[in-house]
Amino acid sequence: MTRVDESLDLIERWQPVTNAFSQVWPKDAREAAGRAPEGPLRGVPVVVKDLFDVAGRETTGCSRAYDGNVAEDDAELVGRLRVAGAVLVGKTNMHELAMGGTNQVSACGPTANPWDPSRITGGSSGGSAAAVATRCASMALGTDTGGSIRNPSVLCGCWGLKPTHGRLSLDGVMPLAPSLDCPGPMAATAAELGRLWRVLSGPSKTPGLPRRAGLLGGFFASHVHPEIRTAVGAVRKGLESLGIEVVDVDGEGIEFAFESWPDFVCMELVESHPELPERRDRLFPPTAGFVARGTGLTDEEKAALRKRPDRAGEWFARRFDGVDVLLAPSAPYPAPRPNEEEVAVGNGKTVDVHLGGTSRFTRPVSMAGVPAISIPAGRTAQGLPVGAQLIARAGEDELLLRTALELEQLGGRFLTRAPPLPET
Repeated sequence: MTRVDESLDLIERWQPVTNAFSQVWPKDAREAAGRAPEGPLRGVPVVVKDLFDVAGRETTGCSRAYDGNVAEDDAELVGRLRVAGAVLVGKTNMHELAMGGTNQVSACGPTANPWDPSRITGGSSGGSAAAVATRCASMALGTDTGGSIRNPSVLCGCWGLKPTHGRLSLDGVMPLAPSLDCPGPMAATAAELGRLWRVLSGPSKTPGLPRRAGLLGGFFASHVHPEIRTAVGAVRKGLESLGIEVVDVDGEGIEFAFESWPDFVCMELVESHPELPERRDRLFPPTAGFVARGTGLTDEEKAALRKRPDRAGEWFARRFDGVDVLLAPSAPYPAPRPNEEEVAVGNGKTVDVHLGGTSRFTRPVSMAGVPAISIPAGRTAQGLPVGAQLIARAGEDELLLRTALELEQLGGRFLTRAPPLPET
């Protein structure tokens, strides 16, 4: 049995449980496996989020507003996968037009977390994360505009990289907010994440390990669930065991990036999709509300919003003074249930579920355009995945990947595994 056959068998088992896929192409995948070219990913089953153009297939962003939108050509990154010998087995479910962090709002229906199907995957790349976590595919493409790779990766227990903004091509990727959009890799292991990254980005030098890491406090230390604090502490200990000094870094003063992110993205959503105001009746109410929010911004408000990325970049640049990477939570809590409006995180504090709470700690990083990687770091007492994110200076994506690989080789909390197969 080939890896593609194994992948398709797993999809058949898991799809009724997780609904991770928007499209599956078993016939084409088996045929492609037989003629895959020599390359670093020859015969490897890969999935792509339903924002990436695949020639002859619909690209809908899991929105009825784009039914019938068939791509003529592959997205540039999809083309790189094919050249490397990868076999595309399907497209993954996502939060409508990538504008949300739960993957509950989708024309293809909600996705479910494979570790507990009563809980969310996170979003908007939730289908990709669920597919990778269950090993339906060992690698996937997602996109991250405010945490959409990192959040589902940590909630489902896999690895994901939000690259430096502009590092990977957006050609053939349906936009959300082009000033922040980042296509990126997701994988079952840190080693496979690095393999996929090299295919997407091209060859690069392997850096050494960071010498010093900064643990972000302030905003990044407030409203954090106790079991997420434990995961962040585990990553800190892992870094220290690798000989990396960890120091505390002030995390105050970045709230503006989290708070202004929705208006910024709504502004660019409407600019990127001028047809959406006329198609609002084909959108889910939350997405239609975002379109209305974007169209209602004044010129003065838009001008102020356009300054936010530079301001966020300057904030992070100051935090990198004296350190090579920064450590922070990724999601503020383990995967919640979709009927929960808020999650208690201790000390009388709560974080919302459906109003952006999942991306509380990831939005500022996206606003700054710097790279960050989601690090799996064990499971809660209930068996739910938890983890943290490492953040680097712009252009130092490979430093994050090297550090992730070293952490994975420590074993223990940093080794991922697949959830138990569903009963037939």
